[in-house]
Amino acid sequence: MFFTALSITGINYIIEKREGMLERTIVAGVSTTEVITAQLLTHYATIILQICICLAILIGAFQIHIQGPVGGVLLLIVLQGSLGMFAGFLLSSVCDEEKVVMQWTACITIPCLILAGIVWPLAAMPAVLRYVAYIFIPQTFACESLRSMITRGWGITHPDVWPGFVVTLGWLIV
Repeated sequence: MFFTALSITGINYIIEKREGMLERTIVAGVSTTEVITAQLLTHYATIILQICICLAILIGAFQIHIQGPVGGVLLLIVLQGSLGMFAGFLLSSVCDEEKVVMQWTACITIPCLILAGIVWPLAAMPAVLRYVAYIFIPQTFACESLRSMITRGWGITHPDVWPGFVVTLGWLIV
């Protein structure tokens, strides 16, 4: 959810800026709060749709059953999607072209996939890389939390699960 939200939000906002839709909206008298609210609602609708599709594939195609609290799993996925969306807004505010956003998205995505424990297990990493993953990659704790909730059935209050929520919220605040 983080990576798709990052790229979709970044590209959509760049397109709106480039085509002048944002300026026309503001000139028409729409307040900044209304513009931000519309952006958030639109992107959250996309995130919710993506979550539904991913969970349908997870449960339907791969026959993986969520052992833990479904609400906790959904909340953490939505928080990660929110983090991607806000990162996309940040990225689109400093970039002027879609191709630059996509290049930055690739530069962010590949190290995160490798270092967050998604592709390469954290236990197999050298201590330095593991340290980097836990400190600088916002998905590391969230992946561990999701894995624990889905496969082990642990609740949000379990010591291996709640750090995923705290770290994700911390990154959201930053």
